[in-house]
Amino acid sequence: MHLRSLLLAGAAALIAALGTPVAAGAAAAPSTDLAPVTSDSSISAYGGWVVWSEQDPDGAWALVAWHDGAKVRLAAARRSVPFDADVGPGPDGRPTVLFSRCATEASGITQTPWAVSQGCRLRALDPATGVERAAGVPRPAGASDSTPSRWRGRIAFQRRIPGDAVSQVMVYDIKTHRTRTLRHGAVSHHCPFGDGCPKSIFAGEVGEMDLGAKNLAFSWLVTAPAVEGAGPGWEMRIDPLSGGAPVLVGSGYTSGACGGRAPLSPNATATGLWFLSQIAHCEDIEGLVTSASPTGALSTTHVPDGVAWRIARDGATVYAVLGPAHLEPASGLPPGSLRLVRLNGVAPQPTGDRAKEPFFE
Repeated sequence: MHLRSLLLAGAAALIAALGTPVAAGAAAAPSTDLAPVTSDSSISAYGGWVVWSEQDPDGAWALVAWHDGAKVRLAAARRSVPFDADVGPGPDGRPTVLFSRCATEASGITQTPWAVSQGCRLRALDPATGVERAAGVPRPAGASDSTPSRWRGRIAFQRRIPGDAVSQVMVYDIKTHRTRTLRHGAVSHHCPFGDGCPKSIFAGEVGEMDLGAKNLAFSWLVTAPAVEGAGPGWEMRIDPLSGGAPVLVGSGYTSGACGGRAPLSPNATATGLWFLSQIAHCEDIEGLVTSASPTGALSTTHVPDGVAWRIARDGATVYAVLGPAHLEPASGLPPGSLRLVRLNGVAPQPTGDRAKEPFFE
């Protein structure tokens, strides 16, 4: 989900961080350049494929990938918003790209594209052959499914029912044909104002999602009057597939002026998750590669030869989109300022910090 405009919006100083750590750990080894990237969007990696979205001159978004040493455009019809694409193993272990296609789609970039879009269905693409088909997840009439992620026989996704302002986090089992609901992120109904918040919005949706063998990792965008800062807030969460309690590992906010923090790029691992904590100090951008254990213990590091804007893990291999450390909101992203790299030896270091929900007490 594209968050840059929201992170740089507004007008007061950056308020204190809400749980994800600011201190960097030991410096990582240098990176290896792989390919230019023309647009900021979510990235995903599995089986030697790295997948992301790029915007064409006419405003439409295409699905592209880096594979076998080359950048290629995948055989998927373009759409009006960045793809909610995730590449993971199908039942046979071969890389499969999942994404949604919607009957009614958001026009242009919005921080809540899946709340605006309607009638979304899940699709599967074989990146090697270009064959696209239905993902095989049954959908009730009127429901909208998006942000899918696959790990062999399971598909995770968010479902939005018409009239409901909060998305449900779901996992479908292909063998049993059963769908179960996991815990979504927090939506505080507390009103910090004396008027009782009669016209306030209470809403929540998944931003990005990654399913692993043991855990589901996802970012959560929440709108409520109790959210810290001047706009929506974010959470980064781990939901154990075993049925254990979900764990909050990161949070974010928008300040009243020109700063903010957003947890991006969830990557489920066997021992927790990796994600990126992106911080905007007005026009200056900082990216902290962050790992979290199943208990919520956090470790971080900077990337030594650039600023990480997105990250993706493929087993032990870590990829990143590196971008500028300074961004003028009026001029936007300079052409040629993003590049896909492989991080060689990145090692987040423990911080001793814990995340907290992005709400007023």
